Amino acid sequence: MSDHFPRALRELHQPFVHGLAARLAAAIRTPTDVRLTNVSSRTLWGLIEKLPDPTCLAVIASARFAEQALLEFSPAILFPLIDRLLG
Repeated sequence: MSDHFPRALRELHQPFVHGLAARLAAAIRTPTDVRLTNVSSRTLWGLIEKLPDPTCLAVIASARFAEQALLEFSPAILFPLIDRLLG
């Protein structure tokens, strides 16, 4: 992981990343590699303006954290994932 992330942000998000990797691997029945590549806080409009078209956005929530998060999946990741899930 890159050293430019503040340590506190890495420690906050890393358990989520590990949990996502484990759940995703179980769902698609293949090993997965999930990495934290960017953590940022911005307005929704500021995020939407910079997203590629097409893209997939997923709003996630956790009982562990009070805040919601937004995951963005590029088509290069999403289409093979859907293909794998549908067989």
